[in-house]
This record gives sequence, structure tokens and C-alpha cells, in this order.
Amino acid sequence: MTLRPADPAEGRGVWRAAVAAPGDDDIRRRLLADNPQLSAPPGWRDPAAHWPRRQIFDRVFNRLTAAVARPDASPPLALAGPRRVGKTVLLRQLADRLAETGAADPRAVLLLDAAAPALVGRDIVEAADILAAAAGVEPRALLLDGAERRADWPGDMRRLRARFPQAAALAASALRPDGDGAAGLAGLEVLALPPLGFAEYLRLIGAEKTLLEPMRFGGRTLYAAPDPAALDRAFLAWLNGGGFPETVLLPASSQYGGGRGTEAACARLAGLVLDEGLAARRG
Repeated sequence: MTLRPADPAEGRGVWRAAVAAPGDDDIRRRLLADNPQLSAPPGWRDPAAHWPRRQIFDRVFNRLTAAVARPDASPPLALAGPRRVGKTVLLRQLADRLAETGAADPRAVLLLDAAAPALVGRDIVEAADILAAAAGVEPRALLLDGAERRADWPGDMRRLRARFPQAAALAASALRPDGDGAAGLAGLEVLALPPLGFAEYLRLIGAEKTLLEPMRFGGRTLYAAPDPAALDRAFLAWLNGGGFPETVLLPASSQYGGGRGTEAACARLAGLVLDEGLAARRG
């Protein structure tokens, strides 16, 4: 950023900040920072590959793999879900798995982060061209993260597919592509990523089999709780975490809540919501 004198008509002592728009070199550096596999040694794995996977992972991976194999027969894909439910981590895990399984060369799986300042206001196809040139191979999968920051990201996805017909395209967005300023769902396949449910939370923390015991009765599966108190603490931990995946990564000592203090806080919160909230509605 540089400072230059303002127009004389604006008065003495007035300076204005002039911010130069990022050039191709700036954009290339940012894109390479978001794609460490392009400069990593052979066998490099994304750290996200070792983090817990959301339940939807296999479904999205199978769909993406099919799109990589037959991009001409697959529409652009969209992973839609609220913020902080794990979309960015899922994209990184998908890219790593594509390379691990041999479905695509690691250098041919490219990530574009729409939240990067260098890409604000930049044509996404031009940015993809810069990244593809830096990779030195023909892209096989283009992953667009933070797509909701683009005014018409469904249109961006269609243009990416038109520019790179040999590549699958997957966007992650905190908004469905039928909101204001978007071209709508036409031509996109949308996969929903909701917050963590309690059953998925138990699976991810490795407590599903210890806190719940399946039993078969008359062709139906029912579940017993060998330790109801522990199950209650796990439920409170999940509830306090708001369904966000980072709850799973908390230290084991705090995964099941904070004991009686947490229960008392929850009871107090429930009382406030029910008593004061209902009183307010009554006027």
C-alpha cells in the first residue's frame, strides 16, 4: 500500500491510500500456498487426512471419483452446509484421498480459496489458469472453497467446467446456490453437509460401541445404555459443541462435558429460555 496526496480540491494535508490490485505473481504465490502438494516431496500427505472424517465423506468421495473418471457425464458438484461444519477439511481430505487411491495425480487436484484476498474481484477462470500453469499438468479436479463469497459461484462453476472440460469441479459453499445473486441450481448437483448429529458425534469420538449396546428384538435393532450417566455427559458435550466438528478434537478429559457444573449451566439456560422467553411472548 502506498500513500499519495489527494486532489488539491480536497484540501491540504489530506492523503489517500492507494492499494494496488494483486498481479499475477501475487495470485500465483497465494494459490501455491493453498496447494502445498505442488511443491511437496513424493509421498506427502495433507495433515487433514489424519483427522476424523464426516459420515458423508464416502458418498462425496465416490461421487467425485466418478466425476473425475467421466467428467463429460458429470455436472459440477456443490457441497452446501452451514459455516464451521467441516467443508474445508472435507475438501482437503477428498484431495488427499484422490491422490492416495491413484484416482488423480496430486498435482492435478487443485484448490481455489475464494476467501483469499488475492482472489477478491478476480475472474475465477483466470485464477484457475494461473494455478494450472504453475502445476504443469492438466487439471483433473478443481475444488472451490468458500464459494459463497462469489456473487455468482454456480455460474463460476459452469465456466470452470467449460474451460476445463477434462476436470471434475466441486464447490463448497455456506449458502445454497439458489439465493440472491446466484443463477440457481440448474446444472449443479448439490450434496448437503449438515452439522454433526449425536450418533455421528459418538462415532467420531470412538464412543459409539461403549456407550450404546445394540440389541435385536423381532427384527428390529434397539439400543441399551450400559452407562446412562456417561451417555448423558456425552450428550451434553455434543449439545454444548453446537454440532461443530471441532468438538470432536477436544481433549479426552473434556469430551463428555464438564460434570455437574455443565449440567447446572444447561439447566439454568433452559430455565431462562423457557421462563423468560415464554413470559416475553405473553407480553
